[in-house]
Amino acid sequence: MLTERLSMIKFNYNLSIAAIMKYEDPYVLEWVAYHHCIGINHFYIFDNDENSGLSKILHKYIDEEIVTLIHAPGPTMMFKCYNQVINSYKDESKYIAFIDADEFIVPIEDTNVFDVIDQLITKYKQNDPKVSGLVMKWAVYGSGNHINKPEGLMIENYLWKENGEADKHVKTVVDPRAVSSFNNPHFPLYKNNYYSVDERGSKCAGPFLFIDNRDIIRVNHYYYKSEKEFRNSLNNKMSTINPSLKEVRNLMA
Repeated sequence: MLTERLSMIKFNYNLSIAAIMKYEDPYVLEWVAYHHCIGINHFYIFDNDENSGLSKILHKYIDEEIVTLIHAPGPTMMFKCYNQVINSYKDESKYIAFIDADEFIVPIEDTNVFDVIDQLITKYKQNDPKVSGLVMKWAVYGSGNHINKPEGLMIENYLWKENGEADKHVKTVVDPRAVSSFNNPHFPLYKNNYYSVDERGSKCAGPFLFIDNRDIIRVNHYYYKSEKEFRNSLNNKMSTINPSLKEVRNLMA
């Protein structure tokens, strides 16, 4: 039984993030620093950009073994990378969140995101041991009327949340030992009838959540950024923020 196996494993990390990145050099340091601030222990970052500077930008976190940076060139690599995490690193972390570099996990009231996730999954697992993941609903942020990339942090520059169809998407944090594979960036395929719940304990069977439950945890999605950056991203193919901006900047130093 997975619950019994969990009690026997000594994890290196309570909570990790897995992500694949391309053209993210200007944003990755803030993204790592922010998530490290709120209690993410480790990052599995797959570098899909042949000309990236991620190894230089993240050298401090790599040297401290907070970031595992993996070279991953080539087209359509997301699911290969996600599945590599499931196959190769599943016993290193109690939970792993699968998100992108323009997504920021936001625990609404508690600063430590691991505590929030662990308490929710543990609570709902008491009712059904098959509960093995938590979906976190998107909150999509627009350009904030910025034409060009502004100075400062992304989480302080883009504060206008948009309401629309995209807000119905979720991202998922999982017990990786319960996951078979990924074929959708928002939601995994589980083994043996394991499943995810939302923050209210309702079973979720796919990448959408049609009720507005973002009272405990959500994912801020900075999809657009400035108008110029949005155009560039097309050509290339919070908000509630718990840690202080000073803390994030200190971790970026």
